[in-house]
Amino acid sequence: MAMATSGAEHFSPFLWGWDCAAAPIFIDNHFLGAFNICRLTLSEGLQELLTLAVSCANAVGERIRIEMLQMTERTLIDLMALSLPLNTATGILAFDKEGRLTYKNRAAGDLLKYPHQEINLLGLNSMTRPLLSHLRQGKYGESAQLICDDTGKEFIVESKECRTEEEVTSTIVVIYPKEQPQSKFVSNVPSVILSKFPTKEDNLKNTLMKTVKIAKSDMSILIQGESGTGKDYMAHAIHLESARRNQPFVAINCAALPRDLIASELFGYGPGAFTGANRNGNPGKIEAANGGTLFLDEIGDMTLDLQAVLLRTLEEKQLTRIGSTTSVPVDVRFIAATHRNLQESVRKGAFREDLYYRLSIYTLHLPPLRERKMDFEHIIMEISEGICNRMGRSLFYLTPNAIKVLQNHRWKGNLRELRNMVERMACLHEGDTIDTYHLSEYIDLSTEDQEIHEKQLILSALEKTYGNRAETARALGISRASLYRKLNSYGIK
Repeated sequence: MAMATSGAEHFSPFLWGWDCAAAPIFIDNHFLGAFNICRLTLSEGLQELLTLAVSCANAVGERIRIEMLQMTERTLIDLMALSLPLNTATGILAFDKEGRLTYKNRAAGDLLKYPHQEINLLGLNSMTRPLLSHLRQGKYGESAQLICDDTGKEFIVESKECRTEEEVTSTIVVIYPKEQPQSKFVSNVPSVILSKFPTKEDNLKNTLMKTVKIAKSDMSILIQGESGTGKDYMAHAIHLESARRNQPFVAINCAALPRDLIASELFGYGPGAFTGANRNGNPGKIEAANGGTLFLDEIGDMTLDLQAVLLRTLEEKQLTRIGSTTSVPVDVRFIAATHRNLQESVRKGAFREDLYYRLSIYTLHLPPLRERKMDFEHIIMEISEGICNRMGRSLFYLTPNAIKVLQNHRWKGNLRELRNMVERMACLHEGDTIDTYHLSEYIDLSTEDQEIHEKQLILSALEKTYGNRAETARALGISRASLYRKLNSYGIK
């Protein structure tokens, strides 16, 4: 229960010159601590101090809750990426980076005969210490331990630390009988695609799982999506997921190069091919990507004559430099991307049908940001953390009301527009909290956004004044009549 004390209400005379307000911090109904604010005693405003303490406590609790959910989500993504047999007699435990148990299947509980709550207290992050206190421990190979229960039955325990370049993100523990000593870890490397594109959207999740399988092959992939949805980011993730990960990844934007240069950029040129050319000739992007992946961004803007030459390269796996008669064999995996509707371009004769089918053996559609409402909060927090760390400033927190307004924004520039907005916030915002009334400083809100923004302002003011309409109207700087009209318009009781 939140409370405020002032002057002589304090037990100690040393505090009689102070006003203090404190509020408990709860996470999912579990008490975590308290947030306390003190100031030199004033004649008024104690209620405002209490309101501030409650708001800060709620903000701290919400922030910690979000971070815990993000760690849980990342742990489950790592677990899925390892492709473990989740529905067999093999026991599986998954711990987040703080050592909290995120997943435990039935077999793990049966094998360990340990309640969920007690396992959660173990804080596993390494197999260099005993797994459980009631199990006898012994070494079994380099990456596993041999343990036995009270009956003498032996089990093998293996652990896998999943990590990014910066940190360990989770620890997965597998337990199985000694009679089955094969490793249960299908892959020592978590999926790059699933790690870089975490999602709660079922459709996108299914698409990404298929993409992980396709990425391991050499088939051509066409990525379609609006500008700013991360097509180039996905192409690089597919390359890192494939067996070509240690070979070159070469990207070229077909819309950014002049028509007379793109041919030489792609296919290269021979000695003396044109005035000013290198006397020894020059290899093109396709040759540079030999053995690896070539990413053709905005393939829909490529001219028809170049499309024909590219198709021949795809089919024959060799190319001829401009001004040369010698064919050069190439081994390249092609990934193309476009924001255009290529099927419509084919119908209009602007894109070759045979090339379209050659490039789109597998087509991946990346949804726009406005269709990823379930992922929005995680996306903006991840972008904010990266930008704030790069700028060397403290991480700022967006209130739930602010996030709700941004979720309903159209985001015509998608992730690119969102990143630009966050960079402005990180550079210009001096506080650690961004509420709805700050948003108009960093992004152009549509009429619909402004209505949501105004509604959230009214709700926030009502909360701070404990529903007092007169004080709410004064806080918003409008008349009571105007306030009642707005309450009726937004359906606020």
